[in-house]
Amino acid sequence: MILEDRLKEAIEGQIEGKISKIEPLNNGCSFPSFAVTCNKERFFLKYSEQPTDAFLKEANGLTEITEAIHDFCPDVVTANNSFLLLDYITPERPTHLFWQGLASKLARLHRNRKPSYGFFEDNYIGPTPQKNKISEDNITWGDFFWNYRISPQLNMNSQKNQFTLSPKKIEALKEAITHQLSDFNTYPTLTHGDLWSGNIHCGEKQKAFVIDPAFYYGDREADIAMAECFGGFSDQFFDIYNEILPLDKGYDQRKHIYNLYHILNHYNLFGNTYKSVSEKLIEQIINFKK
Repeated sequence: MILEDRLKEAIEGQIEGKISKIEPLNNGCSFPSFAVTCNKERFFLKYSEQPTDAFLKEANGLTEITEAIHDFCPDVVTANNSFLLLDYITPERPTHLFWQGLASKLARLHRNRKPSYGFFEDNYIGPTPQKNKISEDNITWGDFFWNYRISPQLNMNSQKNQFTLSPKKIEALKEAITHQLSDFNTYPTLTHGDLWSGNIHCGEKQKAFVIDPAFYYGDREADIAMAECFGGFSDQFFDIYNEILPLDKGYDQRKHIYNLYHILNHYNLFGNTYKSVSEKLIEQIINFKK
């Protein structure tokens, strides 16, 4: 795919030089992406042919993380409705030092608290809209996760995939989630929001980076649960994180609630491949007994 001249000119205006090389990247993101070379510097670029606010929202999430933990995200060069330009991360093969650094930085990130859940703006998880702007005062974590995470995904899947639950089952699921997520000592903390292996990168000298946040203030365990859900993380990462910031009792059950959100999102994006695992998780959450 060749970048249009007007887009190249816009990018060159931001990096104050002529682009000498453009390399397509295959990294599974929602938009076409490239490594761009200019004046011997490399940048990461993704763009959209149609105007979108996704790049501005992503830049805000990266900035929020960077303000809390320096050098955990690539620097944002510029973002607008057409493209996002970041510093390029030169990859290395991860070793123990990388997993140690990732666990340590994430634990530091999770120590950043706010008085309320959500974020000042809605954003995206992948290409899917994600609600963050709360309309209730003093909302509990259980109610937030139901109202702003699970319920919207169920509604989308009902419309798109005809995945419907009976009113009785919806009420039982809501009761189980709001009870289990409000029955432990949690607080709003800074989370990445989309912590799968494709969104972590090992840079030069084993430096740990995260990209593509679906950023909001929520329960830190949601990040750890997603890291477990889709694999690709070393056992060292979980062990080191738990040494620094131990998980609370009951996490082994709560992680199924957090991962239901991501499984339903995958169902919404990729169809019936995720139907049976969605149904299984729902039953497991409803039927959980302490």
